[in-house]
Amino acid sequence: MVTRVLFEGRRAVGVSYQRGAKDSVVRARREVIISGGPSQLTAAVKLSGRGAAGGARGPRIPVIHDLPGVGENLQDHLEFYFQVASLEPVTLYKHMNPLRKALIGARWLADAG
Repeated sequence: MVTRVLFEGRRAVGVSYQRGAKDSVVRARREVIISGGPSQLTAAVKLSGRGAAGGARGPRIPVIHDLPGVGENLQDHLEFYFQVASLEPVTLYKHMNPLRKALIGARWLADAG
């Protein structure tokens, strides 16, 4: 799990991460790309000293770059997949041709207006 992004000035140069009980650091040769959910990414950036100066951070984490928008208006999109068996031949396959898709889009536009 990434615990913070390492910077030299305003340029990201690596990450500090934790695997089990061991803390490690890895430096990038060219660029740093981190991926995760909104809360994990926001936490890693804020723990790196980036974010709103008045934001919630530990007292030992200095503000290196005041960025008020960090972590604002992020949402996670939860997905649930259900698969069920049916005794009836129920399917949406007939709606998967271009004409049916166009009709569905036209109906949506008519209802949205």
